[in-house]
Amino acid sequence: MNIDLTPVESYLNDTLTKPFFVAAENAQSYHDLRNALAARGGTEIRLSDFCRENDSEPDFDMLLTRLCTITGFTILIGLGEYLALAGRKKTESELSRVKDVALSSNA
Repeated sequence: MNIDLTPVESYLNDTLTKPFFVAAENAQSYHDLRNALAARGGTEIRLSDFCRENDSEPDFDMLLTRLCTITGFTILIGLGEYLALAGRKKTESELSRVKDVALSSNA
């Protein structure tokens, strides 16, 4: 595993209350990153947890509500993959909403 978590550690030690985004280059980097973040104590939630039914799109209002109430180091899995397939307009709209979420001070 050759993952540099320095940017993540800097973010976690800061007082920022906005989400931090990380992208992996490939499948191996993705798995290494997930393992490293889990070892750091991160709790995972999945974007698919916010789909009301099978094969439905995620409910971003429900996701944003959840993000606003989360405490502790939490990792959202699947947002990048979803947005990569969603098209430019939807990606810009939903990413703009997520990036501006005010997290709790201990999230």
